[in-house]
Formats: sequence, C-alpha cells, structure tokens
Amino acid sequence: MTNPIATQQSQVSALNALTGTGGLLNGAKVHLLKSPVPITPTTTLADLLAAEADYGGYAAQAVGTWGAAYFGIDGKATVTAPGLQFQPSSGTTPNSIYGVFVTNTASSVLLYAEAFPAAVTLLDALHALPFTPNFPYGS
Repeated sequence: MTNPIATQQSQVSALNALTGTGGLLNGAKVHLLKSPVPITPTTTLADLLAAEADYGGYAAQAVGTWGAAYFGIDGKATVTAPGLQFQPSSGTTPNSIYGVFVTNTASSVLLYAEAFPAAVTLLDALHALPFTPNFPYGS
C-alpha cells in the first residue's frame, strides 16, 4: 500500500475550506486551561471544560476572520486568525494558564487543543495573555 501525499494546493484548499463559510473553524472559540490537562488524540471536550479558566472577567473568546492559508517557515500549510488578548478584570481569582482549546461556536465540539511549554500566571488586571490562533495542515 502506498502513502498518499497531499499537494500544496490541496493543503491550502483544505485549510481555506475549514475556515470559510460553513467550515469547522469558522466562528470558533478559544478557551483557556487553568490545569495541566494532558493533550492527546483521545482528550475529550469534557476533560478540558472541567479545567477551563475562571479568573475574574474570564470568557472564551470568538476567533476573528481567519486569513488565507499560507506556507510558513516550517514548510507547513497554516491559517492564522487575528490575535486575542485574555486579561482578568480583577485579582479575585488568579489563574495559571497551561494551554488553550478551541471549540465550535456553541462550545459543543472540540476542534483542537494545545499545551503551553510553561504556565502563564494571570494574577490581576495588570497581567494579560496574548494568543494568536494558528492551525497547521495535518493537525
């Protein structure tokens, strides 16, 4: 049996379909993880929702319009959305953030997740976490 190879054009087309009207990533939401949940192919949405951030003023954020697919310096076809900024409104419930997970608009389908190399601590309104959603082909 041979291994099929996706051409560059098919990779770009696939990513643009995922982010276009009706695509799975169109209207996605980014959520933060306040616990170090292992991210594996079998990680469930329930696992991640149980570890979702809860600092003062926290809410999952909608991803803006994804850009056109491109080939990055790593050679992978990728789509990138506008950057987001997560920032507490107060210091009443500080959180350490261990990663993100992305769902559909209704937060009912897990699309992907990623762990950070190190936790980011959001202590109060003077601390923020900028995050730019990226999705490479084959993720």
